[in-house]
Amino acid sequence: YVKYPSHVMVALNNSPAAQAAFATALDLVAGIPGAQIFLASVQLDADAQGRDEALDKAIATLKSRQIPHRVFTAVGDPGAEIVRLAEESKADLLVMGSPDRRPSIARSIPDLDRLLGRSISDYVRVHIGCPVLMVRSAQD
Repeated sequence: YVKYPSHVMVALNNSPAAQAAFATALDLVAGIPGAQIFLASVQLDADAQGRDEALDKAIATLKSRQIPHRVFTAVGDPGAEIVRLAEESKADLLVMGSPDRRPSIARSIPDLDRLLGRSISDYVRVHIGCPVLMVRSAQD
């Protein structure tokens, strides 16, 4: 049988990839009755907390479309905090932006990121307990 995700978490920041992930999550829950979007915002430094424009814009969009939502915020390492927030919220699916930072000659090699260094998306992909949908934008 087909199980529709009713709790979709989106990892938000100001990057084009994260904005594309939010748009994808909106499209995913559009036809699912009772679906809810969880917005995850992770700050690197507790002192730098202020107004998060990406989060404010996402909340306004969800309110205008009358889509139920909850906001989860954290401070610390983005990868570990996104995993913790997804498990704490019992999300069915995590949608997050993942900009492609590999050189164009190496894009056909799937695990080159592990050789070049640790990325947030690699950490989340390995440690999270729910499915992850990585979204890339054309602007990255």
